Amino acid sequence: MCPSGTSDGSGPRHMGDPARASYRDLAKASGRARSPKTCLCRRANAICTCRSLWPNTPTFTQAAARQNMGTILRGATTLAANWLHIPDRLQRARVTVVVSGTDIHRPNGQTKAPDAEMPSFGPSNALISNLKWVRLSAGQRLGQPITVRQADEMIFGYVLLNDWSARDIQGWEYQPLGPFQGKAFGTTISPWIVTAAALEAFRAPTPRA
Repeated sequence: MCPSGTSDGSGPRHMGDPARASYRDLAKASGRARSPKTCLCRRANAICTCRSLWPNTPTFTQAAARQNMGTILRGATTLAANWLHIPDRLQRARVTVVVSGTDIHRPNGQTKAPDAEMPSFGPSNALISNLKWVRLSAGQRLGQPITVRQADEMIFGYVLLNDWSARDIQGWEYQPLGPFQGKAFGTTISPWIVTAAALEAFRAPTPRA
């Protein structure tokens, strides 16, 4: 997401300390040309912009590979009904991650009604949004297991995210790898990041059953 530490060598959990200190200084000062809110907005947008979400598009283009995956997942070698019409693929496009307030356009794609012989192309009629609480973390090395305590230290902060989905398009194209256009047309993320350090005072024991 962001650099794995600060200049003094501390971990991701303390990356927000300079920003919080700057905000406190601005809030205490008087007669400044720029308000603390303006400075924090610009800083928060800069933090969001530094993300590097890795886009990937796995695709099945050979019938034999598709049949092998069908055997693994469902115990059947038959091709899915949509395979001859659209490629099986899954994508999370980083270019469609936008700041909250940006217009989201209703996507076009293939859908297939239960009683239809062939799929049709058009705008989604089942557009939904799921609100999610997302953690921003850094520092873990590829393939290296970490403990719960280490994971906690790697969390920089938290942000709200709207996960948009076109359920009718997704329902037709998701087999077997997952959605493509049904999930890749837009993701809305808040520019306001609450650092882990700022929430430390509100930490409570984990509820036990």
